[in-house]
Amino acid sequence: MNLRIFAFVFSLGGCAEVDYLDVDKDGYAAPEDCDDHDAEVYPGATDDSVDTIDQDCDNFDGPDQDLDGYADADAGGMDCDDLDPTVNPGAEDSSLDGRDSDCDGEDG
Repeated sequence: MNLRIFAFVFSLGGCAEVDYLDVDKDGYAAPEDCDDHDAEVYPGATDDSVDTIDQDCDNFDGPDQDLDGYADADAGGMDCDDLDPTVNPGAEDSSLDGRDSDCDGEDG
């Protein structure tokens, strides 16, 4: 009988919000904090080096000033112009326009 009452009450309650704990005490809890066991890793943290750790939880490692998904080559990344989001290793470079859009060292 008690089990039926619990099931009925639970079904009336709908989905409950989950309260996440901030394990590393950096002010952010999972899932927003991509590594809640490292207090130096949280959204908005400085990720100024390519060191295999995504400190700012943006799904890639290193600085990316133009937010194109590629870190600046000067910081060890592959983006040859980190101020222009149309220039990165994943861009297509099919025209001879004086720009190396795909960072392969050649124009076109």
